[in-house]
Amino acid sequence: MSKAMNGFTLIELIVVTGIILLLSAIALPNFNAGEKNMALERSTAELVQDLSRAREMAMSAGAYGMKFETNASDYILFADLNNDQVLDSGEIVETISMEEGIKISVLSPVSPLIITFTPPDPTVNINSTTTITLTNNSQNKNIRINKAGLIYDE
Repeated sequence: MSKAMNGFTLIELIVVTGIILLLSAIALPNFNAGEKNMALERSTAELVQDLSRAREMAMSAGAYGMKFETNASDYILFADLNNDQVLDSGEIVETISMEEGIKISVLSPVSPLIITFTPPDPTVNINSTTTITLTNNSQNKNIRINKAGLIYDE
């Protein structure tokens, strides 16, 4: 009498393991690229939120501003205590770091860029529409601030 053998052969296990490894090798680079893109999206959203926060703080507590520099991975939120539209010593409220791998690549019209909001409206103090470009070395995201203080995430 012959007994039926149940189970998998070694060849079947090796083939299935090879297929799983092949699919993993294809999916992992796409996952890493997706993670970098999500970090850029999160950093852009956080920057837009921080600009809005500075504008809101100016409506209730005096002039506030933000300072940006090209190739930096952080930016500064400051209280413009003397309303001179310049970051002076003792005015820093917070230095905000972006996610790892994200930096400011372009500031238009000039670097360093200082944007201030003065009460009561608040009035935004910039000469023209300003663009801040964030990059993760493979993609860019633009944030525009117009003279009326409206903030656009592009």
